[in-house]
This record gives sequence, C-alpha cells and structure tokens, in this order.
Amino acid sequence: MRTGIATCELKKVMTETTKAPQAFVPTALILPLLEDKFPKGVSTDKVFGKVEGYLEDYAESLDATPRRLMVKDVYDQTGEIHPKLLRYIDNIPRLPKQTVKRWKNYQSEIRSNLRNLSKKLYGVESKKEHEHAKNNLLLKRVPEAMQVVLPHLQRVGRPKFTEEDKRLKAPLKESGAIILSALLNIWERHKLTSCEELFIHHSADLAKELKTISPSPCINYLKGFTKKIRLRLGFRKPVIESESLEVDKWPPTLQREWRIYERKAKQKPSPALVIEAKEGKFSAKKIGQVCIDDYRLCIGYALSAIKPEEDLSILDLIKVVPRENLNPEGSVSKEHNPLVDLYRESERAKKGRRKGEGYDSACFDHFLAAVKGVASRNGHGSHIKKFNEAYRVSINNEAKEDHKQAKKDGLPITWVDGQIYKLNVRVQQIIKTGSFKRTPGRVRKSRRDLLLVMFFVWLVTLRYMGYRQQCMVRCKVGENFILNPDGSITLRFNKTKNGKRIRMDLNEKRRLSHGLLWDTLTLYYKKVYPYIVKESRNTLGGHLFVVPSTGLSFRPFKDHTDFHNQFVRCRDIFMDVDGLGPEARHSLHPHFLRGLCTDWMVIILKMTCEQAAEVLGILPSVLEREYLQQDREHDAGPMFDIVNARLSAEQSGGELKARIDDVLERVDKTQEKIITEKDRQIEALQAELASLKARLKDSFS
Repeated sequence: MRTGIATCELKKVMTETTKAPQAFVPTALILPLLEDKFPKGVSTDKVFGKVEGYLEDYAESLDATPRRLMVKDVYDQTGEIHPKLLRYIDNIPRLPKQTVKRWKNYQSEIRSNLRNLSKKLYGVESKKEHEHAKNNLLLKRVPEAMQVVLPHLQRVGRPKFTEEDKRLKAPLKESGAIILSALLNIWERHKLTSCEELFIHHSADLAKELKTISPSPCINYLKGFTKKIRLRLGFRKPVIESESLEVDKWPPTLQREWRIYERKAKQKPSPALVIEAKEGKFSAKKIGQVCIDDYRLCIGYALSAIKPEEDLSILDLIKVVPRENLNPEGSVSKEHNPLVDLYRESERAKKGRRKGEGYDSACFDHFLAAVKGVASRNGHGSHIKKFNEAYRVSINNEAKEDHKQAKKDGLPITWVDGQIYKLNVRVQQIIKTGSFKRTPGRVRKSRRDLLLVMFFVWLVTLRYMGYRQQCMVRCKVGENFILNPDGSITLRFNKTKNGKRIRMDLNEKRRLSHGLLWDTLTLYYKKVYPYIVKESRNTLGGHLFVVPSTGLSFRPFKDHTDFHNQFVRCRDIFMDVDGLGPEARHSLHPHFLRGLCTDWMVIILKMTCEQAAEVLGILPSVLEREYLQQDREHDAGPMFDIVNARLSAEQSGGELKARIDDVLERVDKTQEKIITEKDRQIEALQAELASLKARLKDSFS
C-alpha cells in the first residue's frame, strides 16, 4: 500500500494550481482528468501522484483497469466521495509494524486528500460553497412539474423556518440531496411528465434507485421519508382489490370458527382428533403463531376474490359436490367446491417470475391447508379426505427451479466465500486490538466493530452448518453450544422445526472442512462473548447469538423474523452488495445460505444426498427438491472412487491371504523336515545307547 502525504502539503499544491473548475462529465476518466488539470511538475507530480496511487489501488480492488476509472466511481454527482470508495478506505488493512493510531491517521489522510481534490475539481473552497454547489447541480435539473417537491425536502439548519422563501434558500441536507437525485434519475430515465407518475406508477423503480445510490445504513430511512413526501403531496396508492380482508370483515360464522381454530391450533390435539386425522390422512399437530398468521392472510385473500354476499361457514368451503357437465375424458376431478373454484381461477390467471399462467399459486396451496386446519378444529374433519381428492395442487416446478437457479447464479459460493475471507481479516484485527470494546471518544466506532464481529459469527455459522434461523435464535451456552475441556465445540439441537435432533462436533479431525467455523466460534466465545455478557448485565439468559439493543446493552432475538431483519441490515452495512443487482442482493438472506451449504456439501465435498440430508436433519427428498441445485453436473467419479477403493481393498486382501498361506505352507514343510531330522537323531542315539549297554554287560560277564 502506498504511504500517505500530509494534508497541508496537498492544500499548498492546490493553492498553486488554477482555481477555475475543469469542465467535465461524471463519465469522464478521472486519471487523465487529473493529469490535464494538474500538469506534471516538481511539486504537483509528487502530490497528485499519491492521490492517483490511491485510485489505482482502488481500481485494482474492483478488478478494473486504473486508466478506465471514471469520475462517478470516485465522487457522486455532488462531489462527495463515493460510499464504495469510503468502504474501501475503511477496509485498508493495518501493516505489521504500523500502530493503530498511525493506521487510523493514514485512513483519515486519504479521505482528507480526496475531499480537497473534490473541492478543486468541482470549483468550491469552503463547506458552505460546497453545499451551494451541490444545490446548484441538482436544482438546475429539476423540471417545472417537479418544483412542488422542493419545499418538502430536508434543508440544512433548523427544521422550522418562519418564511418559506428562507427555507427554499437553505442548502439541501445530504439526505434531501440523495432523495432528489433518485427522483430526478427516475424522471429522466422514463421521461415522465407528472409527479403522480413518479410516485405512483414508478414507486418500485424509485425504491430500487434509492437502494442503488444510498449508503446502506440509510436506505430504510430514506424510503420512509420519500413516502412522507408522497403523502404530503396528496398521492395515495390505489387500494388493491385482492387485498387480504381483516378477520372483523369476514362473515360472522367464519369469524367465530376462526377464533375457535386460533385457540385450539396452539394446543395439543385431542385423542379423537388424532384418530380422525389418521383415518382422513391430514395433519392435526399444533402449530405456531407465524403459521396461524399466514393462514389468516390466505383466507383473507380468498374472501377478497370470492366476495360472499351472505353468511359463510367453513363447511361451505370444505364440502365438495359432484361436478355438473363433467367430461369423462377430462383431467379435472369429479367433485368440486364452487367457492374454492372462484379463488382458484383468479390465482391461476396470475403470472409472475415463479409461476406461469394456469398453475396454482403458493397462496392457494396455503389457503387449502388453512381450510383443512379450521375444518378439523371445528368438527368437520370427515370432509377433508374428499376435499384432498378434489383439489390437488399443480405447482409450476420449472419456473420455481429457474428462479432458484437464477438466485444461485447471481450469488455463487465463490462470491460468498470471498466476502467471508475479507470480513475475516477485519474481524481478526478488531478482536486482536480490542477495538470492539467501548472507549470514550469512539463509542460509535467500537459499537460498529462489535456489530461486525457478531454478524460475521452469524454468517460463518449459517454458511458452514446450514442451520435454520430458529436454531440461531434459540442457541444457548451449555445447552446447544458446549466448549469442551479439550478445546472442541459441540453444537446440538434436540428439537428443530421438523422435530429432528441434530449434532455436530468441531475438532481437529474436521479442521479441513470446518476449521474457520471452529476458530471463529472459539475466538468469539473466549474474547467477545464475556464482554457482551458483562455489558448486558447478565440479562441474556445464556443466548449465544444476540444483537445490540437501545442504549449500550444487548438482547436475544425475539423470533426468526427478528433475526432475518437484523441479518439483512448488517448484510447491507458490511458486505460489498453494491456490485450486486437488486434481485441478487435481496436473495442473500439466512435461508439462502442453507441452500448454499447444501450445494457445498454435495457439489464440492462430493457427499451424497443422503449424507447431506443427515447433516441438516431432513429427508433426502426434501433436500433435493428444496435446497439442492438441480442444474448441476452429476459427477460419477466420486462414486466409482469408493467402489474402486473397495475393490482394491478386496484385491489387496486376496493377495495378502495368498502370501500368508504360502508362508504358512513353507513353515509347515520346514517344521516337518526338522521333526524328521530330530527323529533320525533320536533313533541313532537310541541305537548307540543299546550298543553301549550290550558291551557293558559283556564286560561284567
């Protein structure tokens, strides 16, 4: 990394150069522009060579040619440093012999030099002049029909002005400038003529534009303020006809039956209901509030399409009757429910990215499950068997697989692992220096560092274990997370979403596959978690994965939705998602990492579907249908590697047996020879002994 230069030296050189701003466009190449504006000389070459050095390093990090770097890649249209470049500067690693203070000063020096360069390029000197220059650049682009928006944008200074003219003369705040930039971009891109078109018909494009040009932490705030501007101007979105009806607008009988279901669904089913469910082949297990809320929405959507004019009960929806004018050769069922058919037709007419026209939607599938659930808890379970025969859901699996494949193509494993590697360098540095601990004067910075460490632990755990969000929310020290005396870690969950028990031991034998996860969890638990427990005053209840709360404390996650929202928020802050498309960025959520982990095990580690399903605690059929990438190369090599290893072992075993038999045979022959020789020697000795006895007897006689 090139060393920095003093800010005062840069100011001195800029004073020597011309103060007239250079005319340029945002797509101009910035390095040739700098060479043009600041001719090479003794001092300018030394100073601006360093600034060019920063930009060359930045271009290399983007895998771009330095000479092709444009002004808009470095500065926004108002002359501020681009958020992506600011993130690059924040991520500059500390050199081994560089102290933390010198490292921070070096980063500040780069930012200061680039800001001073911006002042010269955009022709402003003071901050006030800079704000007015930003205003002028944007306000010149505002057409007459958009002038009504200007009084509602945020301005610098007090929020209230006694006179409207004074308010309009005040410069825009950064948030106001970003909102106005997004509005102008959409206006010019689609050649709009009215604010109603901008705020109503192109609201989705406006939201995407705000996501593209806004700093990640401010996206939700700017979206909310843009909505306020729309409401102040009197533009309200039309009510969608298919909006889900609230329960108090349902028919009275159905309302009463729903209340009964809502109470009984959370309880253990009665023995009679269990027997009825077994005979009728439907589920009677208790369910959670999230599933109940989903069923309520689906019934509300169905009632919006059916529009019942009279009172309605669940029996009117679950009971099927013979179909009139039935074609014997047709594929439709013999029985049907006219009310359910109304909703089915409206859903089949819809077309989207995941569903083609003529197929049933996921909402209709959930509606059928909701109808069966409410009917079973209200004594109408006997109708469910015929209802199942009449309504078999037809899902557009091809569109679903195409959508799943598009998500995985937009976010390959290599990209996610590259982000993990970059974040790991920063996390190791933060933990080593202890910058995550709160110190006077840098509370916000330390809080951000701590949030990065916590997010990195969530990300690595989901990437290498593929856990559901429920496991992350419920994980407790001593129960689900155990650090053993030998340094190994045990992760176990006795009850997952599907009722399965799963377990994993992280130790030295599994370092090649899970070494990063083992090291990360160990470092987090030993170095960071004790500080979190201390700061929260032991109010975490043993939860391992927590999130910062209001003030300076921490709290466990409320539920899986809370975990999802916190993960997505941190993803936008810490990961380089600006280079991704809106769809790919939206796809990077906790459940997507479960599918990514599946692909890693099957495609890269060459595990079978049965083995990968055993790791995740699900059925192989579910793994292949829901998580595994279908459009993949089916490599036969690993399977035959196993077969060849077995055959080689059998062949080696046969050869070894033959060699052992040969050795044993030779030992037997040698032993027979030895025994024969010993027998001959014994016979000779016995004969000699008999001869001696005879001679001795003759001598005495």
